[in-house]
Amino acid sequence: MGVVLYRSTDPGAIQLDGLVGSLVGVLDVVLPAAGWSIAFTGTNIRAYRQPAALDSPLTLRAYLRVNDAGPGAGGAREARIVGYETMSDVNTGINPCPTVAQLANGLFVRKSAAADANTRTWMILADARTFYMWILSGDVASTYLCWMFGDYYSFMPSDFYRVMVMGRVVENSAVTGAIDGVGNEVDLGNVVGKEGFSSNMSGHFMFRDASHAAGAIAAGKVGDRSINPTLIGDGGASIAGFGNLAYKNPADSNIYTPPIFVTHSQGGATIRGLWRGQYHFGHAISAVSDGETFPGTLDLNGKTFRVIKQSGNLGIWVAETSNTWITN
Repeated sequence: MGVVLYRSTDPGAIQLDGLVGSLVGVLDVVLPAAGWSIAFTGTNIRAYRQPAALDSPLTLRAYLRVNDAGPGAGGAREARIVGYETMSDVNTGINPCPTVAQLANGLFVRKSAAADANTRTWMILADARTFYMWILSGDVASTYLCWMFGDYYSFMPSDFYRVMVMGRVVENSAVTGAIDGVGNEVDLGNVVGKEGFSSNMSGHFMFRDASHAAGAIAAGKVGDRSINPTLIGDGGASIAGFGNLAYKNPADSNIYTPPIFVTHSQGGATIRGLWRGQYHFGHAISAVSDGETFPGTLDLNGKTFRVIKQSGNLGIWVAETSNTWITN
């Protein structure tokens, strides 16, 4: 199974709402369709796992536990998520990501602004290794909340633990922004060779550091600072996933979508690899609309992309919808 975009508007799609079990109801259908398995089942609780039939033998096949039984202060409006390296049943796992010390209740997925049956718009972009889910929870009009789980592309040879989980770090909050972890932001702290490298971001966790010592670590993502010249030299800043190049670039009429690096500071400032299926939009966010699609240019020729854009030009995702995600 390749890369597929699933939407709540698809014919026969499972609907998401503010009632218990609605999130795992969506994931039960979408993730098995993308090749994942349901490893363990409880009442409105699931443990999903990456499939056995992956290309590379060097794959952890990590577990994702989703508690959609209304476990916390948000009640049925939210689910709790945590990754595990191994699990023996739906409630028991080894080496959680994040750890209990990092976040005692794991990360959170905001499904709905209200604990009711009003349906919420959602999208999932997935392959057999990685998935991203966007939800219009209704807390803020036309504002997507996003979370993800799965592999990134590692620059390390034989990186068995190249798995991430990202989500909200604050429970039962209608506020959007930094608490959303995966959010809209691409950290533009300078990369190698420039000052101000920044790596860890709220709600971003990797299963292990580059030494493969047991234990989850804080992580982050870094974009291309060169497309934000007004920020150069300021020692590090964040911006919501876009640049300020003219659209399309006047010199060559190309669309610039640089890669997003996956980073961590454990063991020293480290660029661990690349985010799979997501890119940094190099142009003014006002140049494109939510749902717009465009072909890749330059070294991304042959790829296709979809814009997922926040209201008010506050943030943007460039999602790779073609079956061309970088993989190892």
